[in-house]
Amino acid sequence: MNTLYEAFADACRRAPERPFLAQSALSCIPPVPSMPSGREWRYAQARRDVDVLADAYEAAGWGAGHRVALGVGNHPWHFLHFLALNRVGASVVPLNPDHRSAELQYVLDHAGVALVVCHGEQSSVVREAAAATSMRAALPVVGLDADGAPATALP
Repeated sequence: MNTLYEAFADACRRAPERPFLAQSALSCIPPVPSMPSGREWRYAQARRDVDVLADAYEAAGWGAGHRVALGVGNHPWHFLHFLALNRVGASVVPLNPDHRSAELQYVLDHAGVALVVCHGEQSSVVREAAAATSMRAALPVVGLDADGAPATALP
């Protein structure tokens, strides 16, 4: 196995019904209306979700050589998008949800990010940072919907 996704896919084949991710009622993750406490992903379901995301990234032209900033915070979606981006060969640049616009701008500029994917609650700060980067072209920012999927088509 060469990638994290390949190790994940192997685990999915060996134990599809075992729990992969869980958000307990005692979780420190802020509640999300569409994700009640107690949500759990089994390996098989997680792989289906990861593969749908990976197919969308790939169809939009994202893959090897691209750096994608992931500003999803401490949500299960972070892992699903991380694995999807790993499957297509993109490098993930994690964003700290507590950073202010200037700090995010610094990360986006210095990492050479080509795309930003963020959770809706971070969207305004991330969009502000993306608009202020020193990159020649506008940095696309894609927000996630309440279910963790891209709210709009990937650019």
